[in-house]
Amino acid sequence: MNKFLKRSVIIALCAGFAFSVIALSACSEKDLIDGNFRTEATAEQLAEVKELVSEENAENIIGDTQSEGWSYNARFVSNGSIDFDINVTAEDKTADITTSVDLDTDHTMSLSNKDGTLDARGSGKVDYASAFSAKGLSEKDVKYEQSYKGQSYSDMRNFYIDGTVKQVTENSEYSQTSKIKLELTDAFEQFFPAYENGEVFINLDVIRSMFDEEGVKVYIDDSVDFKVKISLDVNAWLDMFAEELSETISQMGGVTIDKEDMLENCKFKHVDYFLQFDKETKLLSGYGSKFDVSFNINFELNNVAADIGFDMNLNSWMVKTDTPAAELPEDLDSYQSIIG
Repeated sequence: MNKFLKRSVIIALCAGFAFSVIALSACSEKDLIDGNFRTEATAEQLAEVKELVSEENAENIIGDTQSEGWSYNARFVSNGSIDFDINVTAEDKTADITTSVDLDTDHTMSLSNKDGTLDARGSGKVDYASAFSAKGLSEKDVKYEQSYKGQSYSDMRNFYIDGTVKQVTENSEYSQTSKIKLELTDAFEQFFPAYENGEVFINLDVIRSMFDEEGVKVYIDDSVDFKVKISLDVNAWLDMFAEELSETISQMGGVTIDKEDMLENCKFKHVDYFLQFDKETKLLSGYGSKFDVSFNINFELNNVAADIGFDMNLNSWMVKTDTPAAELPEDLDSYQSIIG
């Protein structure tokens, strides 16, 4: 039972939030974790951060989920956009591939341990749109767009939307106001891009890997809570993500670029991660990440010309809140199941 409960928490939460390079959310109007991050961490403070996110502490970072009476309200906020464009010309043939995601979501999940069983419900709003198009790859162009907009709800199994659903392909267009449901993990992978890393809320492996790396600075504000800001410079960011970006570009457009290409053409503003812990209990009360990075690369090699554009402006947050999710509608059984 204990293992089941802990795994249930992971399914409901961890599979729902962290950073994915390929499908990103972006840019909320207000930082949900703010502070005076002007002073770099001392050696003692850095050691404390490492201990708080250690593998030994990870399972209980939001408390003892196996304890009767445990509860946690988590607010997930993601909004913004990402664009990826690749244009390749070879042997007088041109292929153009574009993909984009626009997202504005605010969803609260309330979880609790009741008699050794996880009770979970969620409510909020979702406004999501994604598009993919490919021209010149085959005789027929490809186009696919999908969007969901409306009130959102969730339980342990599904993510529910009461609003407008739209799908567009090269041959058809469908739009209607309806009540739909998606499997919870499927929905969170779209609306709250995720690692499935087995840890609650965030990929702590990513956080751990940053410490002591060149180009990474850690700042602390411990005036009220224990707040942490981890800032990466452009080299540190590319050390972490250049390989994955290069693989994505290769898969989409059949061309290869390396870290040096990205570095030479990168417009880098900031890449920051945030952590917030209760100063007394040392439990996690917030996680965030902010990205503002773009590049545009043009090159010609061996009779192949390519124009590659990437633009990401990302703010995503999870914060503990005193406000619980709303009660779930009584007609959830009537929501139509779809594949996301």
